[in-house]
Amino acid sequence: MATVASHESLAAMGDLVSKLVEKHTQKNKHILDGDFTDRKRRKVEQRSKKELREKRKAKRDILEMGRTDSLTTDVVNERKLSKIATKGIIQLFNAVKTHQKDVDSKLKKVRTEAQRDKIHQSVTTGSFLDLVRPKNNPVEKSDEDKKWNVLKDDFMMNNEK
Repeated sequence: MATVASHESLAAMGDLVSKLVEKHTQKNKHILDGDFTDRKRRKVEQRSKKELREKRKAKRDILEMGRTDSLTTDVVNERKLSKIATKGIIQLFNAVKTHQKDVDSKLKKVRTEAQRDKIHQSVTTGSFLDLVRPKNNPVEKSDEDKKWNVLKDDFMMNNEK
């Protein structure tokens, strides 16, 4: 019985395979038809790739529209600005260092906590900014008078004018 069932299943499998093969061979296809559709599909894919490339290029052009290429003058100007900024940062850190030294030396001289509190209260933003700001020359004061008052550092502090 077992051999009869296995022979029947093999026969059914054979019938199934033969039906599948017949289905694919029954179509009246010529050999070149498949090649033609493949060529047509490739052309459509190439067109779509070209369209994608064109869309990407258009998008890139739109994004880069406002940008400008850096010129040599811009590079030179940027170098000057970076040097100025570096000097300013160095000046700031040196001022912080000297300010800290001054406060520490004052605190070492003092013995009581009340005097230390007075020293801490005497340390103000203005005293620190005096270290950072360059010393004013009489010639520069006339230039400062010409400036717009809002641009001055102490605009909010001096409401007398």
